[in-house]
Amino acid sequence: MRAFPFLVGLLILIPITLSPNVYAQTDPVEVRIVIDEPTHDGLYLQNDKINFTIYFINHGEQPVNLHYGFDHKIVDAGHSLANLDSADGILQPNANFSYPISRTYSAGNYQIIAAAYANNTNFGDRKEFYFWVATPVELYTRQALNYTLYGVIISAVVAGATVFTAIWTRRSNERQRKDTKDYVDKQLKLQEDSTKALQESNRLTQESLKLKQSEYKTSLGKPELELVNDSLEYSGSSVTMRLYPNYRNDGKQDARNVRIYHHVFDKVVGLDEIVKLENEIKSSSIEVPGSVAPSRSINLHTANAQNKSIEMRRKDKPYPTSVAVWYTYDYLDNEHDEVIFNLQYTDTSPDNKPIRYNSTEIAQTREKLRGKT
Repeated sequence: MRAFPFLVGLLILIPITLSPNVYAQTDPVEVRIVIDEPTHDGLYLQNDKINFTIYFINHGEQPVNLHYGFDHKIVDAGHSLANLDSADGILQPNANFSYPISRTYSAGNYQIIAAAYANNTNFGDRKEFYFWVATPVELYTRQALNYTLYGVIISAVVAGATVFTAIWTRRSNERQRKDTKDYVDKQLKLQEDSTKALQESNRLTQESLKLKQSEYKTSLGKPELELVNDSLEYSGSSVTMRLYPNYRNDGKQDARNVRIYHHVFDKVVGLDEIVKLENEIKSSSIEVPGSVAPSRSINLHTANAQNKSIEMRRKDKPYPTSVAVWYTYDYLDNEHDEVIFNLQYTDTSPDNKPIRYNSTEIAQTREKLRGKT
């Protein structure tokens, strides 16, 4: 059975094209999605005609050179029902573009994504909306659960009245006490059985929702951070070398709250030795504000971050060592991930391509080390 509708917020970034205009006002751009309210006990039903309108709005006092677009698609199938890949236009102050869409839907899960940006600025907005179109069976199941709940309430009222009657009867006629008590016990047992059945039904519904949500997040994908710079920088006879761990997002979702932990070892090490020092390594970090979208890179030479580089001392005599660069980050609503790169140097140049350890390998190594303690 399909799960009931729920809203999943995720961040989507549409590329911003360059424009010669610069705006000296606060962010004026808003994207708004207005959709019909469900009319069937909080559900949309298949073959219903559903209307929604996408608005691109300028709340500012100046015209905006706008880059905008939208996509409306079936999540499970992945193909679009209606979309505007991208468009540009001048949006006057306190004005808007609107795109109304009206159609009937088969049962399934649908997604609406819309975004707009003022060219050559940081101004912009994006909205995502998900809605579920139910089958008649799903609607009837929901109504049946409601009726069951009403039945439990009615049973509780009846049981209360029965108890009162039993007490009055017991006082008036001692001979009927036992029969009345048995009747009350049976009613209470029926009420208990009905309550347990409702709790079991709710439990199964919650498990189904969790399974659907897990499958949903898997289909959406996640960020994949890749280290794109392993060159050491130094000048003249300086004994200090610097490594700027610049990175790129090769995944499908935005990565936010990126933290970069690091440690310079005095020898070549593997993943076990790195994870053993996790607490020490994570005592200091490079924190990068904001987020990085898919296919975008962060250059720490110019990024707005403190302690942007990893410092190393030049060796008097070359010998092989490891430098661990450990990234952690958040994505979607409340998902987390991590990746470690093991860079190996003998002198001032990397010996080979960095060794990459994903979150699964890191978690397995943690469990293995806990088993040894």
